[in-house]
Amino acid sequence: MPISGLSISERMWSFYTSNQRGDCPVTSFDQIKNSSTYDTTNAEDPSKQLLDDYRTWKAEQPPRNLPDSKGATEDNLKYLRQHFQGELSLFQRIDAVDTMREMGIITEDQMMDALSLGDSKMRFLRLCDAGLVDGGVNFDAKLDKWTDYFSMSSIGWANNLSKIFELLNSSLRFSGKVDLAEEIQSALNQVTSKKAF
Repeated sequence: MPISGLSISERMWSFYTSNQRGDCPVTSFDQIKNSSTYDTTNAEDPSKQLLDDYRTWKAEQPPRNLPDSKGATEDNLKYLRQHFQGELSLFQRIDAVDTMREMGIITEDQMMDALSLGDSKMRFLRLCDAGLVDGGVNFDAKLDKWTDYFSMSSIGWANNLSKIFELLNSSLRFSGKVDLAEEIQSALNQVTSKKAF
């Protein structure tokens, strides 16, 4: 089964999700790395490589017109609901939080902490989720580093806008930013209570 995507992050994500379904392709870290068309300088550090790959992906996207308001305003929430619907791809998950940063809803440090990116190493363990499926075929310590990252970081489970707001709420409360967490909770309530856009 070929692993799709151009970046090593997308390819590792495909490998990880295939692994979770139990239909993991036989591959190695080097095969995935060598098939990437993006820069793989940080390939052995999943959070840094993911951030690099996201920035490359983001630069390839068409420009956007964000609302003029700053913070968790109705205009900003409407924009988020319209542009981040349903299950989000790996980079769309980061883009949703990055868009919130651009809108002034959260800071860059809060974004990085919530998504376990860059130098931030905050991890969220979802006890209700099944663990990594171990097929026993692909043992490769470098692959394990990526699959561990996806299984332990928020990026692995925050797959829609509601879960992203839950993630930000939890992250902000954990870091003592209770007032901002309340604002995020209010936004979450608005997102989850609106069925139509």
